[in-house]
Amino acid sequence: MEVYIEGTMAITLKAIHEFQKSFKETPPYTERYHYARLLTHIAKNLTADMSSYVTRLAMELHGGIGFLSEFPVERWHREALITPIWEGTSNIQALDMLEAIVKKSAHLPLLKELEDMAIDLKACETHALELYKHAHTRAESTLKSLNALSEEEAQFFAKDVLSELGHALAVATLVHASYRLSSKRLLNVAEVYHEKFVEKKAIGTRQEKERKNIIEIDEGF
Repeated sequence: MEVYIEGTMAITLKAIHEFQKSFKETPPYTERYHYARLLTHIAKNLTADMSSYVTRLAMELHGGIGFLSEFPVERWHREALITPIWEGTSNIQALDMLEAIVKKSAHLPLLKELEDMAIDLKACETHALELYKHAHTRAESTLKSLNALSEEEAQFFAKDVLSELGHALAVATLVHASYRLSSKRLLNVAEVYHEKFVEKKAIGTRQEKERKNIIEIDEGF
């Protein structure tokens, strides 16, 4: 739960940061604005799925009382299920992503930023660099997969592309943040997120020290 929340939060903060630099623009919009739009579609999709997953798991952890209206977790899950619909269904976000990529080339500044982060990470430890390279490669291959699809196929698989791209970008953002903030904890979060949502493997049992390191608050924050 903690890893999923932090990964999607990283993408959300990234989208906010980009919109802070472009929200005053008027038509014709610049590349920066369209990039911010693309990040927004990614963030909305990931956070909607995350909130539904986390609140459902919270209900499960509460057992039978998780279904009772006397406890807030029931309401949280019910309200979380609204987010993929009220804020725009995941399918609509996916189609808007396609429009931003195909018509506005919003993926180009994304790829450029991934290259810039890779340069910034050259001095970091080998494990972190390899983790970033894998996420970077996955993001590139996910975007390239769209080129091989017809228009109808692209629309059909757009939701999968949106999720895959979002998860890869979440890992890349977490790794870069761990380097810039000198945070071993964020690197651990990135590693678990990558294992669960990019490689889609079952998360292995971790020692208590590793688990505590993931959920603790970074010093200085």
